[in-house]
Amino acid sequence: MIIERKQAKLEDYTMLRVIGILLVILAHATHGYTTGWVYECTVKSDFFRRLTRYVYSFHMPLFLFISGGVYYFCRKTLKKYDNLGGFLLNKSKRLLIPYIFVGCFYLVPIRMYLNICTHPGITYFHALFNQIIRVQIPGGLWYVVMLFNVFILFRIFEKWFDSNPFITNILIFAFLYYRSPKITNQYQISRTCFHIVYFYLGYYFEGHKQQILTYINKLKYPFVTFFITHFICFVFMRKCLRNPYPYFSWRMFNLGFRIMVPVLGIAFCYLGVIHILEKKPNLIHNSKVKFIDKNNFIIYLFHEPIIYLLLSKLYFRNMNSFLVVFICFTVSFTLCCILAFIITKSRILSFLTGNKYKKRSDTI
Repeated sequence: MIIERKQAKLEDYTMLRVIGILLVILAHATHGYTTGWVYECTVKSDFFRRLTRYVYSFHMPLFLFISGGVYYFCRKTLKKYDNLGGFLLNKSKRLLIPYIFVGCFYLVPIRMYLNICTHPGITYFHALFNQIIRVQIPGGLWYVVMLFNVFILFRIFEKWFDSNPFITNILIFAFLYYRSPKITNQYQISRTCFHIVYFYLGYYFEGHKQQILTYINKLKYPFVTFFITHFICFVFMRKCLRNPYPYFSWRMFNLGFRIMVPVLGIAFCYLGVIHILEKKPNLIHNSKVKFIDKNNFIIYLFHEPIIYLLLSKLYFRNMNSFLVVFICFTVSFTLCCILAFIITKSRILSFLTGNKYKKRSDTI
């Protein structure tokens, strides 16, 4: 079957991206109820503290999984990215240029205004150099640099990964995951080693989707099964695997378990999406869903500093935690959607989308 490049669309990944970006905003909106973040709310909430930890157990691996699946689709089905130099240029335009622009003219100025992630007497250019150029404290933008690293690394070694058995690649990526805390995080190298396994799993899944889903669908209630299993494993990991033990076998079990927990979270999210699309197949054509999917990268780039600004006025107040989270989530999401609309319509700022500016008459 011939697949037209402009019409080919992975509806499952579209819905996953929408769910993923909403989970990211939710996790940042509730992060003020954990310890060690930029702002810690005066009114404590065990519910939101636990919810944040739970969402964090799989939401970023979910994005890597999606990226790996889409990469496989583009490379193997659409036959794109054959030229390594062109691929590097493409990812630089789509990831690094928006990262530098948003970091320089949005993230750092807001941090300077709020006096966060800075010290007395620091200049704008000093903060810019350390936080953005050296990628030392890039906030949520760390993901953009890490994803760029993953794309380039995987593209270079793709043929080698393809020639290896699945288990060999998993062992290689598990070793990188295990060693990542010992590796420098300069330019997000450590996080690249930590997360690349989930990119590969998405890549592998897209190439063997039908076989894997056929096996999973033998379960009577696959979504419920994976959701409950993930929740139980998450609780076990939080309660029983927090302290290191000297035994090698225990360390290997710990390693495998920590890799597996996000995979279970990804699995129940994916199965939930499949269930939703089976029940409501037209949802994928909903204008709001299409808008969020199209602009999910812009929403990701801009949402966290907005939450900084909101929490700077709310964290010390004696406010109901649900109200604070609701305000942070809805206001940041709404403002990001407005920014996304403006950026996509702007000839000057359209580069932030990673696409060329198109006049209305050029679109079909």
